[in-house]
Amino acid sequence: MYFFHRPFRQAADEIVEQIMEKGIVSDDSNFLQFVQSQISLQKKLAKAADYGLERIKRERIEELINTGMINLQLDEQGRIVCTTKEEARLVIDVILDNFVSSLITDDKYRAINKMRIQ
Repeated sequence: MYFFHRPFRQAADEIVEQIMEKGIVSDDSNFLQFVQSQISLQKKLAKAADYGLERIKRERIEELINTGMINLQLDEQGRIVCTTKEEARLVIDVILDNFVSSLITDDKYRAINKMRIQ
C-alpha cells in the first residue's frame, strides 16, 4: 500500500468497525476483506466519516431490502450478508445514503453525486 493511501485505509477501517458494532453487516460477511483489498472501496467508504453513522436507521435498511429497493440479502438477525465485491459496493452506497426517491415522480434512484436540500 502506498503511503498516500494510508489515511483512506485508516478511515475505512474505523467506519467498518462502526458498521459492525451497529449490526448492519453480518459477522459472517466478507465486507472487511473486500474493503481492505480495494483502495477504491476504501476511498468511497472514507467519505462516510462525514455522514454521521449515528443517523443511520438499521430498521429502515431492513425495510428497503425487504421491499426490493436495495438488492441485498439479510441474515436471520436482519443484518446484511455481503459475499461479493459488488455487494460490498452496494453496502457502502447504503452507508452513504445513496438511495433517493423523487419528490415529483416517486421514482427511486441510486444517486452517487447528490446534494442535500435544506
